[in-house]
Amino acid sequence: MPEACPRARQAPPKGPNTDEGVDHAQRRTALSRAADLDPFLKRIRRIKLAALGAMTLLVECLAELPRHLDHLATLRPRVERAALERDLSQHNDGLFSLLMVAQLVVEVARELSVKRGDRFEDDTEAVRNLARDPRLPPAIVTELERLPGLRNVVHE
Repeated sequence: MPEACPRARQAPPKGPNTDEGVDHAQRRTALSRAADLDPFLKRIRRIKLAALGAMTLLVECLAELPRHLDHLATLRPRVERAALERDLSQHNDGLFSLLMVAQLVVEVARELSVKRGDRFEDDTEAVRNLARDPRLPPAIVTELERLPGLRNVVHE
C-alpha cells in the first residue's frame, strides 16, 4: 500500500541547493517558541489538575455523605444509652458514622468556600460561609455550624 506522503519520512535534502543556515534559524525559532510556551502550558496544566482535584474531592464527599446518613438512620431505632454502654461495637459504629458525617460536611463547606473565594479562618467559619448559598436555608446552616465542634469531641 503506497504512503500518502512518501516525502514525510525522508530526511530534508542537503547539498549545494539548500541553505542550512536558514534551516537552522527556522529550527531555532521553533525551539525558542516552544520554550516560551512551556511555562505557560505547565501553569495551565497545574490549574486544570487543581480544579479537577477540587471537584473530585467535592464529588466524593457528596457521594459518601448519604451513605453515612443512611447508616445512622438504620442505627437510630436501636440506639439507647444502655445499649450503647453494653455494646461497644454499636457504640463505635455510631461514633464513626457521626464523625464521618461531621467531617464530610466540613470538607464540603471548605471546598465550596474555596471555589467561591470566601475567606475562612477555621472550619466553623467555612460552614458559616454556606449561608451565602441561596439554595441553603439559614436554619440548616445554623444547625450545621455545630458540626466542627462535634467532630472534635467525637474524635477525642
